[in-house]
Order: sequence, then structure tokens, then C-alpha cells
Amino acid sequence: MLATARLWLWDHRHAPVENSSDPSLPPGESTAQGRFAPGFRAGAVPGSAVYTGPARDFEPFVRVFDWTAQDVREYDPATIAQAHAALREGTTTWVDVVGVHDVEFVRSVCEAFGVHPLTLEDIVHTGQRPKMEVYPEHTYIVMKMVRLGEHQNLLFEQLSLVVGKGFVLTFQEVGQDVFRGVRTRLRDSVGRVRDRAHDYFVYALMDAVVDGYVEAVSVIGEAVEQAELDLDKDDSERIDGLPQRLHDHKRELMGLRKVTAPLRDAVNAMLHEEGMLVAKRNLPFYRDLQDHLIQVIDSTEMYREMIANLINLHMALVGQRTNEEMRVLTVIATIFIPLTFIVGVYGMNFDNMPELHQPWAYPTLWFSMFGIAAGLLVYFKRRGML
Repeated sequence: MLATARLWLWDHRHAPVENSSDPSLPPGESTAQGRFAPGFRAGAVPGSAVYTGPARDFEPFVRVFDWTAQDVREYDPATIAQAHAALREGTTTWVDVVGVHDVEFVRSVCEAFGVHPLTLEDIVHTGQRPKMEVYPEHTYIVMKMVRLGEHQNLLFEQLSLVVGKGFVLTFQEVGQDVFRGVRTRLRDSVGRVRDRAHDYFVYALMDAVVDGYVEAVSVIGEAVEQAELDLDKDDSERIDGLPQRLHDHKRELMGLRKVTAPLRDAVNAMLHEEGMLVAKRNLPFYRDLQDHLIQVIDSTEMYREMIANLINLHMALVGQRTNEEMRVLTVIATIFIPLTFIVGVYGMNFDNMPELHQPWAYPTLWFSMFGIAAGLLVYFKRRGML
């Protein structure tokens, strides 16, 4: 019975995590919410490869590019054997694996290329913090890709890079990556991507990921600036629901901050890590990549501050509008206080009230009440309360 309980606990600790962050998203898609928890399971044996991401139902596949400065070979889709056979002397091979939910498939790829078991564990644990780790056989880099969803929301996907001698392995969760431009440059021999070694190709992949960050920040920035204009114009239709939209943007910016700051540190480590073997002629590109990351981080901080200020401004405007309405209601209530007193006095039905029997009493009472109301209105108008 104790063994059964332990087995049940192990299965539930290591079961794939369902996509609960946004029910409107298709399977496998996730927003920033819930995507940055620790990328490991407490109590797991070191080196145990257990998938921890959202449940997926597609078959994993492999795409291979193998090139020199003169020619390029592409296999899409490719088998693991074809991917390993593509390794040739004097060429650079890119093996793109899509579908880390199939642990055995990922394990077979890693074993074919001599990837360390701890790296395999990090690849299938999809909540990893961006980082770089150097092993004797290879260098491991993990980061988050960001792309825009149907409703301009940010979708995050873990990307793992394994850089070895003459080859680069990439492991994606879904496969809707940001590398279309990189593939085009490989096919058409545009730029330096086919003329330089694998370290420049790694830069090209990372630069495409960082470009996704820049696009995401630009979209959020435009939304925040539009919100600022709406507040300035006091457009009630546009302002409706503004705090929730600003809160969503703030949450997305926090997600970007969590993936860009560690990646900046990883790039800095790559610039100073001998095991990465970045050629001196390619160091300026990595420094430029680091500079882009710093700009993204600065932009996220600026927009987060703008959002906080806009929320405070919105609350101040709502409070001001409420005060204006309360002031009008207060004026009305103040006018009716003496009128209510007069009506209350002459509504007590006492017999000994001589003025009630006078023929001029009723019109005099109305004249007095209208005079009091008019006098109070003039008074409040002069005081600026109306």
C-alpha cells in the first residue's frame, strides 16, 4: 500500500501541466501567466527527464539544414539518422527538433549527438530560466521565444540550443518560431550566415528571438500610449475597461522582464566564456545583441512606470468625477433641508397655528420656499459649487 501511494505521488508530481492560464487559447499555447515558475519538480532525481509543459497531441519532427559557404542541404522532415548523418567535416549542421513533449524522442536525439543528461532534463522542463551552461561536450543555452497571438497577446515558448562542434541543436515546444528570416538567409546565402562558423549562426538565432522581444514591446508601447491619449481626451467609450487592459499589459511586461534580464546575463557570460569559443570577429555582434536586450529591458521598465502612472491618473479622474457628482447632490440636498423644515413645521396639524387660517398664508409659504431655494442657488453659484 505504501508503494502504491508513492507511485501515485510520483505520477501526480510529474504529470504534464494543463494549459490553465487562458482557456481561450488552443492547446499548447500559454501567456506570460504561470509560465515562469521554477522549471523543475521538487524531489525529482537529478537528471530525470520528465516533461513539465502543457499537454500536446502532435507528433514531434526534425528539420535539418547542412551547409558550407558554397551550398546548403535541407531535409524537412528528417529522421534522427539523417540528422546525425548530415554531420560532415567542414560543414555546419542545424538540427531543429519540434515537440519536446515526447521525452523518448528528445532523448534519442540527445543520445545521437552526445548531449549531457542534465541538458536533456532542462530541455523537457519547459519552465527554465534563461541561462547558459558549458559542458565538456557542448554548450547549452535556453531562452524564451515571444510571438503575438490572435488578440495581440504575448505567447511564450521555451527554446533550447545545444551548440557542439560543427552543429547546433534547437528544441522547440510548438514550432511556430521566429526563424523564417534565418532560413531564408541560409537558402539564399544572404549576409554572413553561411560564410562564418556556428557561433555566428547562434547569434543569428538569438537575434531573431530578441527581435521578437522588440516587436512585443513596440505593440505594448503603442497600446499604452493610446491609453494615455484616451485619458487626455476623456473618451468615456475608450476608457471603459482601461484599468483591466493596463493591468494585462503590465503583466505581459513583467513576463518580458523575466525573460530578458537573465538572457542579458547569459549573453554577457557568452562574451567572457572561453568554452563558448566565440570568434573575435563575431564578438561585436554579441555585444550588439546585448545592447538590444538592454534597450528592451529599459523599455519594459519605462512602460511599466507609464502604466502605473496611467492607473493612478485614471483613479484620480474617477475620483474627481465622483466628487463633482457628489457636489451637485450635496447642493440639491442642502437646498431641500430648509424647505423640508418648513413643510415639516406646517405639517404638524396643531389647531393653535393662527397663520394657517389666513387667506395669504398658502401663497406666502410658496413664495418663501421659492425665495429660499433661489437664494441658495445664487449663493452656491457665486461660491463656484455649480
